[in-house]
Amino acid sequence: MNIIVSFALLPSLLLFGAGCDVSRISDFVKPPESSSQAPSSLGGLTSKQTAERIVLVPGSVIVMKQGFKGIAGPLVEKLGFGGGEGTRNIVIRSFSPTVKADIEWKLTAKVPANPKDLKDSGIRQTVGAIIGVNLFTSHTLYLPGYWVEGDRDANASSAIWLSQDVFENLAASKSGTLDFGILDLKQTGALNVAKELTRTLDRLKASADRQKKDVNFIEADPEPSDWTLKINGTDATVQVLKARNWFGEIVVLNSKKNPLVLKVTLNPLALAALDTAVGSAFLANGLGYEITELKDVK
Repeated sequence: MNIIVSFALLPSLLLFGAGCDVSRISDFVKPPESSSQAPSSLGGLTSKQTAERIVLVPGSVIVMKQGFKGIAGPLVEKLGFGGGEGTRNIVIRSFSPTVKADIEWKLTAKVPANPKDLKDSGIRQTVGAIIGVNLFTSHTLYLPGYWVEGDRDANASSAIWLSQDVFENLAASKSGTLDFGILDLKQTGALNVAKELTRTLDRLKASADRQKKDVNFIEADPEPSDWTLKINGTDATVQVLKARNWFGEIVVLNSKKNPLVLKVTLNPLALAALDTAVGSAFLANGLGYEITELKDVK
């Protein structure tokens, strides 16, 4: 059957702390949540049923919003792999639920035509592919802000999904381990040419090493939430799991066969310790994202 959906996120006070201005790191609209038991707009299906019936097939498109804003823009241009405020269209090449996936993507972004005048912007398109996404056992994400042009190996990551291992742990016990991949040298290799980013990552790693707990230990909310997502042109309500660790918060489609990470928001408390403004802005705005629409799903 055809399915269709939209989004929202209320940052957790547990993660972000009272008084933190989360709007500084997220410019996405956050619609109010509805009851997790409310029927969706899809023929009376519950939000859980709607989430579980979304089927990705070759040619399905995932529409993602992300951006490198303000002072991070010039750094993105220096890295040479795209940037600015943009929309990333991710097309499914192949998708075997709980096993593996191959995807290709195109980022269309506004970038400064004149580095000295951020208001003077042009359009840039960057394309690439991620091959061999591990949807079975991986405990590491591969955030799109680290994707560079050309065909790239997924490096045993689950990219923008949770693997079966991670999802089943979160669904059953409300906890598990998940590496956001932010400090993974296999993923940051192409980016380390920028001294600003290298210093930022070094300081983030040092801060993570000082923590007294496992920074990859992730905990989910006790109950699922509702989320809106546009699917095949129609707004509908899907059920999601919200979970967080030291690095940030994720919102995941509550579907064993398609646990797509719909939103990533980095933890501003973790970034607050960094004193490299440009690098911090890159991490906060560039690595966070939100999926706003699914097209051509079954």
